[in-house]
Amino acid sequence: MKKTLFFLMLLGVCYNVKAYDFAVINSDGDSIFYNIISNVMPYQVEVTHHYDNTNAMSSLYPSYVGNVIIPASVTYNDIEYAVTGIGYDAFIVCAMLNSIELPNTIKYVDWNAFSNANHLTTLNLPNSIDTMGHYVFNNCERLTSINLPDSIRSIGKYMFFDCKSLSSITLPNKVTYIDQNAFQGCTSLKSIHFPSSLQNIGPDIFRFCDSISSIRVDAIIPPITEFLDTVWYPFIYIDKNIPVYVPCESLELYQNSPTWSYFTNIQCQAGLPDDTFVSENIKLYPNPASNKTTLEVEGLKNNADVIVYDLQGRAIKTYKINARQTNLEIDVKSFAKGIYNIKLVNSDCNITKKLIVK
Repeated sequence: MKKTLFFLMLLGVCYNVKAYDFAVINSDGDSIFYNIISNVMPYQVEVTHHYDNTNAMSSLYPSYVGNVIIPASVTYNDIEYAVTGIGYDAFIVCAMLNSIELPNTIKYVDWNAFSNANHLTTLNLPNSIDTMGHYVFNNCERLTSINLPDSIRSIGKYMFFDCKSLSSITLPNKVTYIDQNAFQGCTSLKSIHFPSSLQNIGPDIFRFCDSISSIRVDAIIPPITEFLDTVWYPFIYIDKNIPVYVPCESLELYQNSPTWSYFTNIQCQAGLPDDTFVSENIKLYPNPASNKTTLEVEGLKNNADVIVYDLQGRAIKTYKINARQTNLEIDVKSFAKGIYNIKLVNSDCNITKKLIVK
């Protein structure tokens, strides 16, 4: 009981201890709250929440609702600041936040940044981000897909805790470490693709993830799995008979590994089902386009997200395409003239096609 009370008191302190330095109304009329992190050149700010430690009632109201656009820079007191971070608790408990666009000036995302923002369904994080904290997407119950930055090297503690709608994820090729309980409670997670860079897996990362039906690992040396005891074993909730696809030259290493040998169906990747995509499987026509374009896909065996990005890396539109669906019409009438990237992404593929809107 004392521990519970202490945690609740600590949570209350976290909500109200950090006031924002200033607010600026963005181009859509939304107030965005900032903390100054550098008062000298180069001037920098991070996005934060509006909680004010002089007004306890402020913590009862979410800082952001609807569709929010974060600018690359803001001006305050005649000083232009680059927006380089998403601060601690920035969008926490923003239950009515539907979407957010982040600029490619963002370098880090701090702890709890989107915790309990449970209306978010998809999110594109710009590749400028190289650091992400713990609990970032904690309890984002409707998050179905996410485009993680290519530059991050670790997945934090409880990063996707209770993201119950997340069905698949491909980790960036620079990730070397997955911290404890990273995917706990992701009950819809069916597949995961570990990159060749992965070296260590923390304890209990898949607690309650009993829907996982396949794992792919590209690392030549089996990643070291950490666990405190059998209860914290990282794969304990996964069916040991599912296929685990590993590099052919490392098959025996995985089969003889003290922890990976938990799985009884470790296979050489040469036996992967033929659903790995190459760009020739996808066509985009007409291209250039002015009113609409059609994405033609051959051999799609798993549901996928189709995301339209502008050249600043902002997600303009997001579509869903179902397994075995062959065509998706994309309306571009409202697009400004220019070049866009159309990305098809799921657990099996991550392919981008360029589109010209004239």
